[in-house]
Amino acid sequence: MEEEEKPLDYEIQFVGFDNLMPYRVRKILLVASPYDSSVIADDDRLTELIFNEYLGLNLSHTPQIRRVSTAKEALRKLRHENFDIIITMMRSGEMDVIRFANKAKSIL
Repeated sequence: MEEEEKPLDYEIQFVGFDNLMPYRVRKILLVASPYDSSVIADDDRLTELIFNEYLGLNLSHTPQIRRVSTAKEALRKLRHENFDIIITMMRSGEMDVIRFANKAKSIL
């Protein structure tokens, strides 16, 4: 006897999707030296990876990426703008990454 396929209920099929992305990433702050920034921009690796991930998830709006070259600039930006993710290179000016992370956390 063949098993009859039951139609999937919408609620059952999509019940967990909202839980997968409780926060939307709209703005990314990239803290990188001018050299690192230009390498990333020339390669388009970061932008391409993000864009492909969003396409794969069928999301329509990819996040904006703002670039600054030093941790001090990033801290100034954080005081005036909200960012969902901060990506920093190991060398972000004269401030070490741990100190920058602690200062950024205190602002947020």
